[in-house]
Amino acid sequence: MNTLDLLADLIAKARAAGADAADAVLVSGTSLSVQRRLGKIEHLERAEGRDLGLRVFVGQCAAIAASSTADPSGFAALAERAVAMARSPAERPMVAASSRSA
Repeated sequence: MNTLDLLADLIAKARAAGADAADAVLVSGTSLSVQRRLGKIEHLERAEGRDLGLRVFVGQCAAIAASSTADPSGFAALAERAVAMARSPAERPMVAASSRSA
């Protein structure tokens, strides 16, 4: 499944969970660290990461949930968590209603 299909699936899950609207972002990155001493490599490290973010809107409220896993099997739970945050406890303006959960 390509990135756009993953994000479309996540947004569909958010709508099914009760969001009036939603948007999603997937960020991937790779880093490489090399330490040398006296002309020889002493330490070599490579790291890769993916972060997934979902913003949902319910009425005049919004919430943001995030995950470091882009596994579609967890999309329903992520969407339900974001919608629950947007609904609780009381109506808040969109500007002041963002939450982050990992």
